[in-house]
Amino acid sequence: MTDQFPDALAQIREAEDAAVQARRSSEPTSYEIEFTCRSSQPGSQERAFAGFEAETPIPVPRAGDRIRLHGIPVVVRDATVNYEINPDTGGLYVGATVEVVPEADHVLSYPASGGGRVRVKVLLGIGDQVDIAADAPGVEEVQRHPADAVAQQAGARLEDLPGMQLTAGVDDQGRFHEFRRA
Repeated sequence: MTDQFPDALAQIREAEDAAVQARRSSEPTSYEIEFTCRSSQPGSQERAFAGFEAETPIPVPRAGDRIRLHGIPVVVRDATVNYEINPDTGGLYVGATVEVVPEADHVLSYPASGGGRVRVKVLLGIGDQVDIAADAPGVEEVQRHPADAVAQQAGARLEDLPGMQLTAGVDDQGRFHEFRRA
């Protein structure tokens, strides 16, 4: 039996070997966070509009977090962190891309084609239905969904749904769908 990694993990292992060498270099680790948004037009591309660089770690918000950028409230739709070697300096590079929406628009403005997901919480079950809300401060809109469909999509038992945190896609009408465990 050999100790071979699947292809994707082997690529990560090779990059890790390079990272070990980079940690031994005198080049500092660099940190960058870029904030992006999409227009409300269907099929629009993400566009960067703000960013920060630092020589110390930068906290990365998670989906559903309310944050302020230069004093303006926004809600995080999605966050991705990349760990790699900076090809210019040979030092470690940690870069985050954070997609946000204006706070006032955060529940209903997610384009379905964007592939983004939001955190949701199952509030309670009523008969064969469950009430679900986005798991973000200040969100008051509650949606009712068939309990058996939510349980099946999330891989959960019906009796375990109330209080469960999930993620969900959001369609063009702002309805949650494709429930998964958070």
